[in-house]
Amino acid sequence: MNSMNLMANKYLSSYYSSISKASSSQVNVFGSTTAGQTVDSIGIQFVLQRWTGTTWVDAGGASDNGTNKASHTATKTFSVTQGYYYRAKTTHWINENGTYEEGTYFTSSLLVEK
Repeated sequence: MNSMNLMANKYLSSYYSSISKASSSQVNVFGSTTAGQTVDSIGIQFVLQRWTGTTWVDAGGASDNGTNKASHTATKTFSVTQGYYYRAKTTHWINENGTYEEGTYFTSSLLVEK
């Protein structure tokens, strides 16, 4: 769990994401967002990133959200190229009565082997 800056949030209580191999050409990214109470809307923005050898570049994106819930989880599948390291950057957000809060989480990196 990522607890950075959560003390400053009124509603967003925890968030987490992970990456795993789905097949030789796909990875799954799981994300979880939790609020301290039922909120108007809650969701996750997924960005898959690939390591070029010098920097991380965006390689895909997706989003998922729900309404009138206290937590939200989702898994997104992305196509990948073998021989590269991948990670996911996930933004976890809530919107409650006009108050917007968000937190960012980076998964560990995963090598998609040839």
